[in-house]
Amino acid sequence: MRRAKSPEDGRVSLVWLTEAGHALEPQVNDIWGRIERITVGSLTEEERRQLVDLSRRLVASIDNATESSHSNHEEE
Repeated sequence: MRRAKSPEDGRVSLVWLTEAGHALEPQVNDIWGRIERITVGSLTEEERRQLVDLSRRLVASIDNATESSHSNHEEE
């Protein structure tokens, strides 16, 4: 993997796969496929959509709480 700071925003790190990383792609995709079959393979398409929706809502709640917590600390 190769990393570099973004020229536009120094807080951002840009990451690229090396040739070795690209060579591992099929194995990584296979592992993710197995994980998907194990975790959500028995769910219907509707259940999968619900899971994605609920997960997004959870992440939004965490983001909001984190932002709120940060702004409260900045005011102190």
